[in-house]
Amino acid sequence: MAENASPGDQSVCQTFYHPDLAKIREDGTIVMQAGGCNEHGIWDGYFSVPADSPDYKFWLWTVKQKDRWTGSWLTSENLRKVLEEYSKTVD
Repeated sequence: MAENASPGDQSVCQTFYHPDLAKIREDGTIVMQAGGCNEHGIWDGYFSVPADSPDYKFWLWTVKQKDRWTGSWLTSENLRKVLEEYSKTVD
């Protein structure tokens, strides 16, 4: 399980995020499906971002645009492009 990783985290060979299936808990925590691979093999589970995370605003922005990602995984590779877009649109 990838818990509180940063966007584009390179600690795994590739990470896949599914923001169109994300849920926002009552406390603001964002939870979404994720998967990938690391030195131990393939994993799948959930990725969570608590409301006090430095990356929270980015992930909230990404989740709020869920129609853009319907049926698509965001990978650690294309996530860099999304992060660049976010950086240009948000103060």
